[in-house]
Amino acid sequence: MLLALNNVKKYFSGDGTDSSFKTLVLNDVSFEIQTSNESGKLVSVLAPFGAGKSTLLKIISALQKPSEGEILLNGKIYNEPRGEIAYIPEKPSSFPWLNTAQNIEFVTKETSSNKDKVNHLIDIAGLSGYEDHSPANKSFGFRFRIALARAIAVDPEIILIDDSFKNMKPVTRKDIYELVLKIKEELKINFLVATTNIHEAIFLSDEILLMRKDPGTIFKKLSMDGKITADKFNITDNIITARNEIESYFRVESKEDSISFSI
Repeated sequence: MLLALNNVKKYFSGDGTDSSFKTLVLNDVSFEIQTSNESGKLVSVLAPFGAGKSTLLKIISALQKPSEGEILLNGKIYNEPRGEIAYIPEKPSSFPWLNTAQNIEFVTKETSSNKDKVNHLIDIAGLSGYEDHSPANKSFGFRFRIALARAIAVDPEIILIDDSFKNMKPVTRKDIYELVLKIKEELKINFLVATTNIHEAIFLSDEILLMRKDPGTIFKKLSMDGKITADKFNITDNIITARNEIESYFRVESKEDSISFSI
């Protein structure tokens, strides 16, 4: 078992002063992610805006503490950031005063082969030729590639992506989809992606976790094995069938209609 969440709850106090007034943001979130013997695995958490996806990913990465429950990585409690779980926020960050290579080098280990590792990561992320470019004022796609290279640099067990694709232009987004899937397959890296985009979840995922809001709760797990064939990033009949199935689950569960169906 790679990752397991057991009955995770998260409360937030209303104004920070009255500890008796609490809002339940996440309630009894439980799920498991198993590794694949052939490649990495990509699991999506699909939910409407405001369901607590970002909070959930920050708790998994140990950037926030759960109010109750536990996170297990390879069977052991994970409650302090140690690099085994890498987190890419909605707006990927980088140091604007450092160029592409320096941003990636910042998180690599100081070894004699450090330069070779940085060059390899630059190539993996599709940034060859941009080593000396500053990420300042670059596109979201460019900054995401840097963030992805930095995440891979720490050799994580799993990379969490917090709805980062929604800020990209459609053409860029498809390029990034292809990049993430290529890295998953070739480097056998596991991903957990939070998204509000139903097509995105279908395109990318081996499994989809459906999450309702008020409070955020995982209510169904779907396997996408064999459901999606070629033409991944076009709306084909099997994509529409999968979308309709997912929509029906949300209608039954919460009558939620705020999920984005655009690509």
